[in-house]
Amino acid sequence: GPNLENPMPPRRFHFQDAKSDKFWEIERDGSTVHVRYGRSGTAGQSKLWTFDTESQAIREYDKRLAEKLREGYAETTTATTRAEPTSSPDSNGN
Repeated sequence: GPNLENPMPPRRFHFQDAKSDKFWEIERDGSTVHVRYGRSGTAGQSKLWTFDTESQAIREYDKRLAEKLREGYAETTTATTRAEPTSSPDSNGN
């Protein structure tokens, strides 16, 4: 089961195009969602949402995550706990 002493690490994303180079990071701790974002290389800004229930926080977390992926952010999380191999066959597609 989940190890409560070791919460999910923040998931980190990066976006780069001709005009911008920025990061976005999200973390959920129980019913709290914490986001950090800004220009790459800076400390960025932080935002914190606290919900009444954990399921509300999970919904918010998933929604914001999906939003960033749609905008073209690529995940750069270096979590060693992730099971999938570092180079998935479709990583260059779409």
